[in-house]
Amino acid sequence: MDRGLSAVGAAWLFLISYLSGNMLSTFLFPDKQQLYAHLVFFILYVAFAQIGLNVMPATLWMKRKKLSWKIVFKFRKVTWRTMLYSLLIYAISQIFILFIHQLTEIISSTFGRTYQVSIYPIATDITSLIVLIVAIGVIPPFCEELLFRGVLLTGFEKKGRWIAAAISSFLFALFHDNPYRLIELFFAAWVSSLIVIYAQSIWPAILVHMVTNISYVVGSYFQGGDLVKSMSSDSPEYVLLGLSGVASIPALYICWLLLHKIKRQEQQFKMAKNFNKELNYWFLPIFISVIWFLLEIFLF
Repeated sequence: MDRGLSAVGAAWLFLISYLSGNMLSTFLFPDKQQLYAHLVFFILYVAFAQIGLNVMPATLWMKRKKLSWKIVFKFRKVTWRTMLYSLLIYAISQIFILFIHQLTEIISSTFGRTYQVSIYPIATDITSLIVLIVAIGVIPPFCEELLFRGVLLTGFEKKGRWIAAAISSFLFALFHDNPYRLIELFFAAWVSSLIVIYAQSIWPAILVHMVTNISYVVGSYFQGGDLVKSMSSDSPEYVLLGLSGVASIPALYICWLLLHKIKRQEQQFKMAKNFNKELNYWFLPIFISVIWFLLEIFLF
């Protein structure tokens, strides 16, 4: 009997997390500025929303269905090179993300709309910076990756890894409730999904997500304002759009090469790990035999 996580189960878990989080945000905390003004309440709110609403339903479901946390959440060890390649992919893919950002701004402007960023609290001192690094840079990336690149990616894998990546990425973008950033967040999530698929582990995606969010928190602090908002402009920047569009072609190709490097790296790591495990299994009885032989000679 197949006891793996199904697409139906994954979809329902997302719906539970999405609706419960949306209701918490909309009805209990409609005024986000008041919540952001009290960072202790904000970090408690984040912890409850992320752990209680995004992770707990999945863990309870897995416990009830007797599913493996290691398999569903993809808790597989990877090499440090894979982590480094993942960070390089994240950094290089920002060229394409910038292109999508600029394109979205121009399309919004064409329809008479102004691009809207998601609103988050900005650190004003070292204490608030540390709190926000935890509240934005650590807790959400870890919990969201468990849900999207763990539960959803695993649940939809039987429909094909590309379909699984597309669905989980679309739901990730939908989850953040900002229509202006829908395409931008989809492609950012798509990159993370491909990293997880090629690495066969969630750890690189968690690292990339944490670096992304921490960079936003720290960058906004030193800039004295929202980092993403500073990238936006009132008038379309066609030159930047063209430059980022042209640069996206080699950038995406390099990312593709790095993904294949991750795949080869992890295949070699897996083979070496299996070889060492097998070596230990056959070497142990031989080692015991040699020890016994020596004992017979010197003691008996």
